[in-house]
Amino acid sequence: MNHWVLGVDIGGTHISCCLVDMANNRVHEKSFARAAVRSNEKMQIIFGDWLKAIKKSLSFVNANVQIGIAMPGPFDYEKGICWMKDLHKYDALYGIDVKEMLSILLDLVPGKIRFINDASAYLLGEVYFGVARGEQNVVGVTLGTGLGSAQWRNGKMIEGDLWCTPFAEGTAEDYMAARWLVHQYYARTGTLLDGVKDMAAEETPMVDEIFQMYGENLAKIILQRYHNALPDVVVVGGNISKAWNRFIPHTHAYFQSKGENIQCVQAVLGEQAALLGAASLFTKEKVR
Repeated sequence: MNHWVLGVDIGGTHISCCLVDMANNRVHEKSFARAAVRSNEKMQIIFGDWLKAIKKSLSFVNANVQIGIAMPGPFDYEKGICWMKDLHKYDALYGIDVKEMLSILLDLVPGKIRFINDASAYLLGEVYFGVARGEQNVVGVTLGTGLGSAQWRNGKMIEGDLWCTPFAEGTAEDYMAARWLVHQYYARTGTLLDGVKDMAAEETPMVDEIFQMYGENLAKIILQRYHNALPDVVVVGGNISKAWNRFIPHTHAYFQSKGENIQCVQAVLGEQAALLGAASLFTKEKVR
């Protein structure tokens, strides 16, 4: 018997959707839909963009399915109310009951729509379908333009606050976002890079040193933030994780120097992780 759930990942510029059979742990590949979202437009345009992708995916099943949605914050995930403001995205939805609006537009009872933080959804996808399957004490981090995080402990998903955790002379995000790597390169060379990709391709002692500092910072931040309940596994995703071999060996070395056997593993699901994680809201386990 199938248990179809629509997993939805809503970002600042796009929406992607896919049907997931939670009873048989499989994805309906043909149902995948992706569309651009004009998130700085008025409410009607935003919902119109979302519905194009959602209805395309739903057209592959006749059932009145449940929908799990990964959303960035600030957002009241329990009630479904958007609190994003002055972020150059979704300002028109500030204070709007998104759950109620979608239930009306899709002719669904509100209880069939659930929301989750996007970073939490990313980790939940890896826990149910990916590299962290079967693990019970996991921290997930996404490294890119910002720092996303979440924690999975004993069957519970806990939203992460790693980005704003005080660290060194600022916050953890100040030291783990792409801008830190770019700034370090600029300080040494006078060259301002567009991103991390070109830097990661450069095999020089200077770049090695920067990535060593970056990898050690990751370990220090994990040990500091989760010192009361250290994870067994850290799932690392995001664009910077593509430079895996440049910094993760230093993360492991720092853990070992402190007598901790914490394993970092690279996320494997990519863009599908948040979709699968959002769909996983409709399992027997409760997510908070």
